[in-house]
Amino acid sequence: AAAAPAPHVANSGAPPVAVFRVMAGIMSGVVVLVWIAEALTLYFGRCVKRREHRMLIYVMAALNCVFIPYGTLLGIFTFIVLGSPEAIAEWSESPV
Repeated sequence: AAAAPAPHVANSGAPPVAVFRVMAGIMSGVVVLVWIAEALTLYFGRCVKRREHRMLIYVMAALNCVFIPYGTLLGIFTFIVLGSPEAIAEWSESPV
């Protein structure tokens, strides 16, 4: 007697739909985090203009170093510029 062929499954070999939903959720979370990082970068750019929140600007510059290549350049140059003696003197002045 010959063996009966296996029934045909329309979705054989494809991963379950849940895998795609999990991947979509993770990617959506990453997109939201990048948007938040961009918004914080813009906000702290305004803080530089107003000479406020110096320590938080350093933290954001360090976080920007993750975004290669432009974020890294932005972060490194932020450290260089804010670490200069002129910037230290200007930020230590009390507002008039």
